[in-house]
Amino acid sequence: MEDKEFRDNVYKKYQYYINSKQYNSLKNQDNFFNKKVYRRNNFFILNYVSQFIIIFFSISIILIGGLSTYAYLGGKIEGKPVLEWFGIKFSDEYSNYVEKATDSQTIVKEKTEVNLVSTMCNEGFTVLEFDVQLSEKDKKYLRIDEDILTKEDVDNLRKEIDIMKQENASQDSIERAEKRIEKQIEDSKKMKNSIKLLFVPEPIVNADGTNNYDLENNKSIFIDGEKQWISPGGIQTTDKISEYNYRVFLLFFLTEKNLGNKQDFTITLKNLVLGNGADLSKNNIEKKNMVLVSGANNRKFIELGGEYEIKLSKKKALKDTKIIEEGLPKTSEYRNMTKKVDKVFLTPVQTIIKIDSVIDKLSLRSLQSRSDKNYIGLIKYNICDNDGNQLNSISYETRRIITYDNGTSEEWSPGDIGTYKSFYNGKMNLTEYIIIEKKDNIKGITIQPIVTQPTYNPAGAIEGSTEKLYVDKEVLLDKLEINF
Repeated sequence: MEDKEFRDNVYKKYQYYINSKQYNSLKNQDNFFNKKVYRRNNFFILNYVSQFIIIFFSISIILIGGLSTYAYLGGKIEGKPVLEWFGIKFSDEYSNYVEKATDSQTIVKEKTEVNLVSTMCNEGFTVLEFDVQLSEKDKKYLRIDEDILTKEDVDNLRKEIDIMKQENASQDSIERAEKRIEKQIEDSKKMKNSIKLLFVPEPIVNADGTNNYDLENNKSIFIDGEKQWISPGGIQTTDKISEYNYRVFLLFFLTEKNLGNKQDFTITLKNLVLGNGADLSKNNIEKKNMVLVSGANNRKFIELGGEYEIKLSKKKALKDTKIIEEGLPKTSEYRNMTKKVDKVFLTPVQTIIKIDSVIDKLSLRSLQSRSDKNYIGLIKYNICDNDGNQLNSISYETRRIITYDNGTSEEWSPGDIGTYKSFYNGKMNLTEYIIIEKKDNIKGITIQPIVTQPTYNPAGAIEGSTEKLYVDKEVLLDKLEINF
């Protein structure tokens, strides 16, 4: 993206901010844009907090975009399914639904090759297994098994402090930035690169003529020839087999939004690109409050091209799936938001819940500003069985539609605020899915929605105070009880 186009986009997004007193001169506005351009060109920031779902899926109702995230999981498709890395146990029947790839589908470039090994297709998600054999040259170029943060990137991170000093930032803000940057460096040095498979049919071209593979990252796939934008994109988990051999598993969440009523379908993955990224093993992922940064000097890509045409069927899994649509609980409400269970899938390997939500009296401010009376914080779900035992789960948003007060509607990307224009009295419809670990002899479950609501803290407004201006508090919503 050219700097002028980038500058225009930044202005649209931050117009209220840069028009404030702090940026009332052209010089200060230029400094603001230069800092944004600098960070765009040099860093790819990864947020990691205690709940993995918050990092990867970005599913919050009020999440404002701006940070790109990625992660690797750990686990084998046979014996230990990918999602078990989340702590979500599958039925022992899982291996019965794994299909070995019958067609030899391999993409080769020089001495590096990537081969499709097997597939697993269930209601709600599909898992693809690939065998990756890297050449010595490609492994070295991609910096596999090396630190995700190079010395050059460390130096570039610290240059942000120099920029702040040039702008005459306050000593307090400089010290906070120094603390934040040093934590990013410390956390990032703990992480190593692992192999990453990307399928990018139409890469974006940078101003220097190189291809940008960061933005699409397995989100553009073809289902029966139709290009679809899948968000969240393919979650990856990587197992190292030997020095140059890896197994990579891609998990795509494919729901009725993507497939309609299809039970048989074909996925086409085009233009294979090998990349690198933080290898977040189970031990690392359990650490709290990690902030990872992958700099421009670390990110490497090798375009292999080619495509995989993968025939899939849900019939085998659906044959053993019970679908519940009647007798479901009423609603759980918070402020102007109403949640209800639309459908329950008792599949042979997991339990899947479809949740529909409606938010009324919506405005741009209520989406963005924590001080707005209708602002809704991050939402998570605690799941228990009929005996009160907690069940592990993950949740993800697949659809959000905004309807304005004039009757027009738009579909935004999951977790996104798709406009910079002010609006009032809007309505948002959200679709979410919860995947719950499979356990035997469960007669029902209870879903407890929890809102992490920022609450104003007067002590944080006192000059010189070290306290936060907003403190997160958990708000428990009405439970949704489901009997099987």
